[in-house]
Amino acid sequence: MMKRILLWCLAMIPLLIASPLRADQLSFQNNFTSDDDVIILGFSLTAPGTVTLRTFGYAGGINGAGSTVVAGGFDPLLTLFDGAGNFLVSNNDGACGVVGTDATTLNCFDAYLSLILDAGDYNVVLTENDNLPLGPTLADSFSRVGSGNFTCAEFMGSPGGFCDASPSQRGSAWALDIVTPSTVPMAPVPEPDSGALVLSGLGLFMALRSHFDATWRSR
Repeated sequence: MMKRILLWCLAMIPLLIASPLRADQLSFQNNFTSDDDVIILGFSLTAPGTVTLRTFGYAGGINGAGSTVVAGGFDPLLTLFDGAGNFLVSNNDGACGVVGTDATTLNCFDAYLSLILDAGDYNVVLTENDNLPLGPTLADSFSRVGSGNFTCAEFMGSPGGFCDASPSQRGSAWALDIVTPSTVPMAPVPEPDSGALVLSGLGLFMALRSHFDATWRSR
């Protein structure tokens, strides 16, 4: 199954830092190693409810765990898929006032999604700006996977990573909260407790494509 494939890949990479919180809230923080990294964070809802996804790494702030997130991270993009890997929605920049304003660039580039979801499993994918989903499923991968550090060449005309369209040199840090109403308990998926996975380069595409190809052949 896809979950076993992802967990096998997880054993080969450093674990993310996830703060243990109430059943209705998960907070994550870590760093990218290069611009084309892809973070997959799974969660499961026991009942329908409004789910809010918000990043803090770009402009900083206080996350749901009560931790202070330092500003200066890269420009994030959030994409949400259902448990079957079907694309639901994505967001690059939240509205000013809803997400923080970065003191250096004066931009509100943190990502924000708030929507009503049915009970079930979901995957939220964190990428850097311009690393976009290639198709309607998670197995289609993302546009910049395998490109390494692409942002400084694209936005500033020089080699390197973690630049934004301001243009401004940024850092590799990110932070993300997943929040539901207290009446809708939420659990991280997949295990272990980090509930997260980093797949760089072609690893994401190969792992997911292998699963979907095997599933198709078995039908």
